[in-house]
Amino acid sequence: MALEAKSRVERQLVPSGHATAAARLRARYTKAGYAAERLRGLSQLEYLRGLVERATNDYPSVRRDLEALREHILTRRGLVASLTAGQSALDATAPAVAAFLDRLPDAAPGRSAWGPITLPAYEGIAVPSLVHYVGMGLDLAKAGWTFDGADLVAVRYLRMAYLWDRVRVRGGAYGAFLQLDRFSGVAIFGSYRDPNAGATVDVFRETGRFLKEANLSDEAMTRAIIGAIGDIDSHLLPDAKGYVAMIRRLVGDTAEARHAMRQQVLHASVARFRELGAMMEEAARDASVVVVGPGASMDALAMKLAGLVRVDAL
Repeated sequence: MALEAKSRVERQLVPSGHATAAARLRARYTKAGYAAERLRGLSQLEYLRGLVERATNDYPSVRRDLEALREHILTRRGLVASLTAGQSALDATAPAVAAFLDRLPDAAPGRSAWGPITLPAYEGIAVPSLVHYVGMGLDLAKAGWTFDGADLVAVRYLRMAYLWDRVRVRGGAYGAFLQLDRFSGVAIFGSYRDPNAGATVDVFRETGRFLKEANLSDEAMTRAIIGAIGDIDSHLLPDAKGYVAMIRRLVGDTAEARHAMRQQVLHASVARFRELGAMMEEAARDASVVVVGPGASMDALAMKLAGLVRVDAL
């Protein structure tokens, strides 16, 4: 099982280099980001390589870890069970679920020491690839940012106008994206199959200035608003609806908060775009950059990104 898991992560590293870079960036900012990177990112690969060695030469220690993990996780306290079904099926299932939960130990759940970690500002992850996956992270909260639904419209506009033109059309990358976490204020830029890593970093850094100078027509603003509403209210199948409902409960995302967000989206203005641009420009002075790509290009990148730390992943 450890060998299969290691092989799976290694296979995904190159074709999903953009996800690796984004996960590595999020690990710098939030506990959730660090946990996700530990479980699915480069840190997971490093762990699995060690696990293969331990499972071969010191299985009793692996067994002890698994037993400790079971004790931490399988506990009634702090547990949330999510069921998605029609009402009649829920009524029929509820007694069996309650009986199962009652059989779990009532010990206090284990507490994790996971949290944001100290990683280099600039990191180059060398893989056998001919192209790059470039990521940049901004901590907008440090620049005084507080969430406004109009920011989702600005992000949509940046993806479809600025990043599309500068990174894909002019830069030759296969794609580019920008994601904003409305709870933490972390903004993650990324490019996909990118031949021009250094130029893309410059484009990402200049995003704030572009947004400060934004002068949208009414038609362009309407398109951006419609796109943002579509992102918020995308169609979900029943299983996805149940999962989303559980996540909203866990993070405290109430119906009232989402209603207020939609109203802010519908009333988005160029003035708010420029405010966000100023905060992006400020945050970019302390940006983190992760580039996944060919080892041969890391030396050139280090000339542009002083202090870049190289990691040989494969």
